[in-house]
Amino acid sequence: MSDSRKERRRYPRHYAVIADYRVIGQGPMKVTQVKNISAVGICLILYENVSIGTGLELEIYLPDNAPALLAKGKVVWVKEFKVKSELKIRFDVGIAFYEINESDTERIARYVSSLASGLNTE
Repeated sequence: MSDSRKERRRYPRHYAVIADYRVIGQGPMKVTQVKNISAVGICLILYENVSIGTGLELEIYLPDNAPALLAKGKVVWVKEFKVKSELKIRFDVGIAFYEINESDTERIARYVSSLASGLNTE
C-alpha cells in the first residue's frame, strides 16, 4: 500500500451480515446492510439520509448464530453515493458506539480479528 493510501484506522474492520436500526425512540426497526464493523463503531448502508449527531439504536447480527448485539451509537459521518445500475441514492453512515456491553465489544473484536487473520473461529 502506498503512503498516500495508508490505512489510518486504529481498529481493524470487517464485514458483518445485517443490522437493524432506528433513530432512538422513533418508529420501527429497519433492516440494513453493514459495510464494515469494528469494536468501536459500524458503517451502515442506508437508503435514507441521517444527520450527523443523530442517535441510533442498533441490533447487530454477526454470522456466529449468537443473539444480536445491542448498541446505541451516534452518527459521526455520512457519505452519499449512487449505484449506476439503480435509481436510489444510498448513504454510507459511520456510527460511533456510545452504549454497548463490554462483552459485545469483545465479541466484535474477536470476530473481526479472526476474519482479518483468516481464522474465522466464530
